[in-house]
Amino acid sequence: MPASKLKPTVVFVGGVFHVPAHFEEGIDALAKLEYPALAVQPPEVEEAGSVIEPYGNVEAIRSVLHELIVNNGKEVILVCHSAGGSSGCQTVKGLERSLREKNNEPGGVVYAVFLSAFCIPEGGSIIEVLGGSLPTWADVEPERGIIRPSAACAPIFFSGLDEAGQKKYGDLLAPERLAGSDEPVVNTPWDVDVRKAYIFTTEDAVADNDQFASMLNQVKAGHKDQWTVLEIASDHAPFLSKPDEFARLIATLA
Repeated sequence: MPASKLKPTVVFVGGVFHVPAHFEEGIDALAKLEYPALAVQPPEVEEAGSVIEPYGNVEAIRSVLHELIVNNGKEVILVCHSAGGSSGCQTVKGLERSLREKNNEPGGVVYAVFLSAFCIPEGGSIIEVLGGSLPTWADVEPERGIIRPSAACAPIFFSGLDEAGQKKYGDLLAPERLAGSDEPVVNTPWDVDVRKAYIFTTEDAVADNDQFASMLNQVKAGHKDQWTVLEIASDHAPFLSKPDEFARLIATLA
C-alpha cells in the first residue's frame, strides 16, 4: 500500500498517573479499524522528582513524534488525555503536516485531539488553572517532589468500569513529578495551522466540563474554524470503558 494511503498513527499522551498499559484497550480497538496506535511512556519517577529534567514529559512526547514523523515520514493523530493536554500541546508546533508539506517533507501531525483535557493558554500552567492547589485525590509529597495517586483515584478515574476493572487499572497508576504541574506551557499550537478536536466526556467524575469549556473557548479564539468539538457518554477513560465507540470517534477525524 502506498505510504500516502496508510492511516495516521494515533499517539496517546496520558493524563496524570497514567502509563501506556492504560491505553491497551483503545489501541486494540483502533487496530480493528486499521489504525496503528501507541502510547507515550512518561518519565519514571522514583523517590526524588528532581531527577527528571524540567519538561521531561514534553521531551518524551517529542521524541516519539520525531521518530514517527521526521525519521519515518508518518502522519500522526495526537490524542492528549486530561493533564496530558498541558504537555502534549507543547509538542505539535514545528511538526504539523501543513508546515512539513510547505517544506516538501512527508508526514506530520494531522490532528491534535484533546480528550477531557487541559487546553492551557500560552504561559499558563495546570496549578494556575486549578486555583493554586491540586485535587484532593492527588497525594502530594513535597519533600520528595512527587505526587501519588490516592485510593480515591481508581473509582473516579474509571467509574465506567466494574470493581475488578477499577482495581486492575488503579493498580497501574504511577507517581509523577510535582513540579510538572507548575511549569508554564510554551510553544502551544493554538495559532498553528493544524486541525484540532476537543472531546468532552459527559459522564466524567473527574473533569469540570464547564471549566474545560471555558479554557477551550480561550484557546479557540480567532481560530474556531480549526476546531471540531465532540462528546462521548463515558467516564474519564473512554479508551477503557468504551474502547470501540471511542476508536470510531477518533476515526471520524481522520
